[in-house]
Amino acid sequence: MLTAIGLNSLTGNTICKCDACGNAFDVPRLLSRCPICTRVSHRAQAPPVAVRQAATYATAVARWMAAGRPERSQAEVDRIYHTLCVRCEHITETGDQCRKCGCRLSTDRPALLNKIKMATEHCPLDKW
Repeated sequence: MLTAIGLNSLTGNTICKCDACGNAFDVPRLLSRCPICTRVSHRAQAPPVAVRQAATYATAVARWMAAGRPERSQAEVDRIYHTLCVRCEHITETGDQCRKCGCRLSTDRPALLNKIKMATEHCPLDKW
């Protein structure tokens, strides 16, 4: 796991330390992976970049539309969100986005804007 331990006053970069290997290094942003031992830190993991997120969303919408736009029931959406998503270590602090796939999560958005509501979609970690 990586921990930010300071700021380099010359470069303005974050100084990170790997909790696994103990190495410290200067980086322009908080990394999610140690460049030396490659241990992953979920705490520092940001949602996928916009281009990858858009491609993932477009693929999900195409799959959903091709299947006839099937939707999960509101009870099932509520169950998934409140018992699985909210408790997941990959959900953002605001509770509306998955850091793993980048999808927006909600109990009240229409299916076109809500991966949980699309019956053709699933969690990238196979939690639902």
